[in-house]
Amino acid sequence: MNRPTPLALLLALAIVAPELAPAQGTATLEAEQLRSLKNGPVTKSLAPVTKSLAPVTKSLAPVTKSLSAPPVTYDRVKSIKIVPRNDGTVEEQPYVPIPILFKVNSEELIDATSVENIRRVADALANIRRADPSAVFEIEGHASAEGNAEANLALSRLRAAKIRTLLEDLSMAPAGSLNAVGFGETFARHGESAPEALLQEDRRVLVVRTN
Repeated sequence: MNRPTPLALLLALAIVAPELAPAQGTATLEAEQLRSLKNGPVTKSLAPVTKSLAPVTKSLAPVTKSLSAPPVTYDRVKSIKIVPRNDGTVEEQPYVPIPILFKVNSEELIDATSVENIRRVADALANIRRADPSAVFEIEGHASAEGNAEANLALSRLRAAKIRTLLEDLSMAPAGSLNAVGFGETFARHGESAPEALLQEDRRVLVVRTN
C-alpha cells in the first residue's frame, strides 16, 4: 500500500500494519535540537550510590557477576541516551530525533520535507566534525510494538542504514564516523494495543552522539 507511516526520528524506525499507518505530515527540526549534538557524551559517576550499596552488592557478587550490565534507557525530556558502565558510571549521550516519513514496509522516504530534515542534520554533523574531527554518531532505528517483532527489527535496521547512507553522502562523513543499528521494538514504551498517537512516538530514528 502507498500510505506513509509516520516516524518521529532519532534513531528509531517502525514497521506497522497498513491499517495502522495513516498519513501524517512531517515536523520541522528546531535549531536547538541540532545544537544539542555539539556537546559530546558526558560521563557521570555513581560512586555515592554504589558505595552505599556495597554490603548488598558484595553479598550478591556470585549472582550479579553472571548478569548483564544495567539496561540502557532514554530520557526523552532531556534528549539523552543513558548508558551504564561496568565501572559504576553512566554516560549521557545527546540525541536528536529526525521527523521523516517512510513508505509502509519500506526504507524509502515519502516526501521532500523528510529529505530536507535529513539534510539539516547532515549540515549539523558536518559542522560538529569541523570543530571536533573525532566525533562519532550512531543512527538508531526503533519500532513500535505492533506487528511481528522480527520484521520490526529487520525494517528498523534497513531504515537506519538508509539514513546513515544519506547522512554520509550529504555531510561527506569519513568512514567509521556514522554507525547504523536497529533495535526494532526493544525500547518501545507502549504496548501493541495502544492508541495510534502513542504508537507513533515509538516509531523513531535517532542520531546519537557516542563520542
